[in-house]
Amino acid sequence: MAKRKRTSPAEVAPSKASRTTTRKTLRTSKPAAPARITRGMTTDAARKAVFNTSELLENILVHLPARKLFTIQRVNQQFKEAIEGSVEIQQKMFLRLGGEPKEEWLVRSLWGGGRQFYPASYQGRFAEALTSFTVVKANEAVFRPLVYGTGSLDSRGSYLGFRPAMYGSLISTIKGEQHSWDRGYLFDPPGTKLRLELSMTSDGVNICTVSITVNSTSELTMGSLLRESRAERASGTFSAKGVWKSWDGSDQTVQECVLQAEQEAGAELMIWGACVVLSDTIIATEDLRREVEMKASLVPSG
Repeated sequence: MAKRKRTSPAEVAPSKASRTTTRKTLRTSKPAAPARITRGMTTDAARKAVFNTSELLENILVHLPARKLFTIQRVNQQFKEAIEGSVEIQQKMFLRLGGEPKEEWLVRSLWGGGRQFYPASYQGRFAEALTSFTVVKANEAVFRPLVYGTGSLDSRGSYLGFRPAMYGSLISTIKGEQHSWDRGYLFDPPGTKLRLELSMTSDGVNICTVSITVNSTSELTMGSLLRESRAERASGTFSAKGVWKSWDGSDQTVQECVLQAEQEAGAELMIWGACVVLSDTIIATEDLRREVEMKASLVPSG
């Protein structure tokens, strides 16, 4: 009697009943128990979800102060790409113009030094003629915030001070150092003419002041003002031990004016006060804009 050929298990096909039982087992078997979820893990997952979603991240960043956005963009590549890819954030940082309308307001001086602001449509509604001023929005990343009105406004224009935290960066930019806000426009709509006033000292006692009038052929940014623009008019004074010196710095760059001031002082100078002056210009807050818009809506058409 011949011996039966032995068949390996791999060669034996599973029966229909066996296959049915296997599928049933796979369907009814319970999954492995998940790992214990902690509060920390949930928060971390939510944080990752926000940071990995460009729209959510942009919606958070756009509500931050403009000056902080310049620091945050250096945190990592993800933040940098979110800031550079958002038109709204770029406009808030004044790296891109926001399309502020070119408009003029009328200024009415009151007894006691107060002022009232009106839209251009109010001209002729008062006994006296009202002075017309151009309206601009200021770069809040570099200038001090305005609480209400328009900075220090007088008959010549508006004085707007730089943030004290910017003083060290201003002097380093003047001397050639690069900063992330160099490309930022100073105002929107952008301007080409202003007066830069710097108060400097080397020891807190001896004071040097420089006044530089710039009339640029292109729209002024922080970098172009401090490094490239030439002075249409410039003057400087330096007080040392009660003795005053003065000089003319016309047709110099801002850098050359500051270097001349340091030469007169005989030491490196640091800034302790800085502002710009805009002729015939109003730098308005959002509250003041709403007030003028309301007055405009009260004037009947025609």
